[in-house]
Amino acid sequence: MLKVVIGEILPLALVVTISPLNIIPAILLLFTSRPLANALNFLAGFVGGVALLLGLLICLGTTIDLSPDSGRSTWTGILKLVLGTYLLGAAVR
Repeated sequence: MLKVVIGEILPLALVVTISPLNIIPAILLLFTSRPLANALNFLAGFVGGVALLLGLLICLGTTIDLSPDSGRSTWTGILKLVLGTYLLGAAVR
C-alpha cells in the first residue's frame, strides 16, 4: 500500500522540485550582494511557509468528517460561495 502511494506522489514531487518557481529565485539570489545570507533566508522562509501551510491543512483535515454517511456540510457551500465571489471580483477588477 505504501509503495503505491509513494509511486503516485513521487512524480508530483519531482515536478514541484524542478518547477521554475523554485529555480528562478535561487538563480536570482546568486547575483545579489550577499548571496549566501539571502539564500539561507529564502530557504528558511520557504521551508517555514510550507511547514505552516502543511500544519494548517493537517489541522483542517482532522476536523473534517469524510465518512460516506456524513451529510453535506453548510460551511463548505459558504466557503465555495465566498471564494467564487472573490474570484469574480478579482476577474472584474
